[in-house]
Amino acid sequence: MSTFTPGEWKVVSPDRANPSLAMVAACDGQVRIYEAPLTDETEANARLIAAAKDLYIACTRLLLARETGLNYDLEVAVELATVALEKADGVEGKKPC
Repeated sequence: MSTFTPGEWKVVSPDRANPSLAMVAACDGQVRIYEAPLTDETEANARLIAAAKDLYIACTRLLLARETGLNYDLEVAVELATVALEKADGVEGKKPC
Protein backbone atom coordinates (compact mmCIF):
# COMPACT_ATOMS: atom_id res chain seq x y z
CA MET A 1 0.00 0.00 0.00
CA SER A 2 1.12 3.52 -0.68
CA THR A 3 2.16 5.80 2.14
CA PHE A 4 -0.41 8.53 2.79
CA THR A 5 -0.79 11.28 5.35
CA PRO A 6 -1.59 9.30 8.52
CA GLY A 7 -4.99 9.05 10.13
CA GLU A 8 -8.42 9.64 8.74
CA TRP A 9 -9.02 12.77 6.71
CA LYS A 10 -11.99 15.06 7.34
CA VAL A 11 -13.63 18.11 5.85
CA VAL A 12 -13.10 21.02 8.21
CA SER A 13 -16.23 23.13 8.51
CA PRO A 14 -15.80 26.87 8.05
CA ASP A 15 -15.47 28.69 11.37
CA ARG A 16 -14.67 32.17 12.65
CA ALA A 17 -10.98 31.74 11.95
CA ASN A 18 -11.57 30.46 8.39
CA PRO A 19 -15.11 31.49 7.40
CA SER A 20 -14.54 31.36 3.65
CA LEU A 21 -12.32 28.31 3.19
CA ALA A 22 -13.06 24.76 2.15
CA MET A 23 -10.47 22.62 3.93
CA VAL A 24 -9.47 18.99 4.41
CA ALA A 25 -7.19 18.01 7.27
CA ALA A 26 -5.93 14.92 8.99
CA CYS A 27 -8.13 14.22 12.00
CA ASP A 28 -5.35 15.20 14.36
CA GLY A 29 -5.53 18.66 12.78
CA GLN A 30 -1.77 18.76 12.27
CA VAL A 31 -1.77 18.47 8.47
CA ARG A 32 -3.89 20.47 6.05
CA ILE A 33 -4.33 18.50 2.88
CA TYR A 34 -6.49 20.91 0.87
CA GLU A 35 -7.51 24.53 1.23
CA ALA A 36 -9.44 26.70 -1.24
CA PRO A 37 -11.90 29.60 -1.26
CA LEU A 38 -15.32 28.23 -0.26
CA THR A 39 -17.67 27.54 -3.18
CA ASP A 40 -20.03 24.66 -3.93
CA GLU A 41 -17.33 23.17 -6.16
CA THR A 42 -14.49 23.45 -3.66
CA GLU A 43 -16.72 22.05 -0.91
CA ALA A 44 -17.46 19.03 -3.15
CA ASN A 45 -13.75 18.74 -3.93
CA ALA A 46 -12.98 18.76 -0.21
CA ARG A 47 -15.41 15.87 0.40
CA LEU A 48 -13.90 13.87 -2.47
CA ILE A 49 -10.36 14.47 -1.20
CA ALA A 50 -11.37 13.52 2.35
CA ALA A 51 -12.78 10.24 0.96
CA ALA A 52 -9.73 9.48 -1.23
CA LYS A 53 -8.07 7.07 1.22
CA ASP A 54 -11.35 5.22 1.77
CA LEU A 55 -11.90 5.00 -1.99
CA TYR A 56 -8.35 3.67 -2.46
CA ILE A 57 -8.93 0.96 0.14
CA ALA A 58 -12.29 0.02 -1.40
CA CYS A 59 -10.72 -0.26 -4.86
CA THR A 60 -7.90 -2.48 -3.60
CA ARG A 61 -10.48 -4.75 -1.90
CA LEU A 62 -12.48 -4.94 -5.14
CA LEU A 63 -9.37 -6.04 -7.01
CA LEU A 64 -8.64 -8.62 -4.30
CA ALA A 65 -12.20 -9.93 -4.58
CA ARG A 66 -11.77 -10.29 -8.34
CA GLU A 67 -8.50 -12.17 -7.88
CA THR A 68 -9.78 -14.53 -5.18
CA GLY A 69 -13.32 -14.97 -6.46
CA LEU A 70 -14.55 -15.01 -2.85
CA ASN A 71 -18.03 -13.61 -2.30
CA TYR A 72 -17.04 -12.50 1.21
CA ASP A 73 -14.28 -10.30 -0.21
CA LEU A 74 -16.74 -8.86 -2.72
CA GLU A 75 -19.32 -8.08 -0.02
CA VAL A 76 -16.68 -6.35 2.12
CA ALA A 77 -15.40 -4.39 -0.88
CA VAL A 78 -18.89 -3.25 -1.85
CA GLU A 79 -19.59 -2.10 1.73
CA LEU A 80 -16.29 -0.19 1.84
CA ALA A 81 -17.07 1.41 -1.52
CA THR A 82 -20.57 2.38 -0.40
CA VAL A 83 -19.28 4.05 2.77
CA ALA A 84 -16.52 5.85 0.84
CA LEU A 85 -18.96 7.15 -1.78
CA GLU A 86 -21.33 8.36 0.94
CA LYS A 87 -18.41 10.22 2.51
CA ALA A 88 -17.55 11.79 -0.86
CA ASP A 89 -21.21 12.75 -1.37
CA GLY A 90 -21.48 14.25 2.10
CA VAL A 91 -24.17 11.82 3.31
CA GLU A 92 -22.07 9.64 5.57
CA GLY A 93 -23.79 8.34 8.67
CA LYS A 94 -20.91 8.61 11.12
CA LYS A 95 -18.30 11.23 11.79
CA PRO A 96 -14.91 10.35 10.25
CA CYS A 97 -12.96 11.32 13.36
